Amino acid sequence: MPLLVMGPHLPGGQINPDEVMAWGLVHASLMQQGCAGNGLSVRETKSTLSTLNANNISSQARALAEQYWQEFGPQMLANIGCS
Repeated sequence: MPLLVMGPHLPGGQINPDEVMAWGLVHASLMQQGCAGNGLSVRETKSTLSTLNANNISSQARALAEQYWQEFGPQMLANIGCS
């Protein structure tokens, strides 16, 4: 997820904050399914749940995350050998 790494360091206006948040939600969804990270860390699990349930996520970011998951989810899961 290079966008997750780069996004916070780009100057404002260079990338849509909703897109960064949407990819963060997609990554959290992968983690929740045990398809990213080690899945054994309590801290990691809490962080994932916190991300997915955060109140400050805009409806636009949630909609983008759903769109990204629909478009790229199966490919991501297949590429990392997770189903």
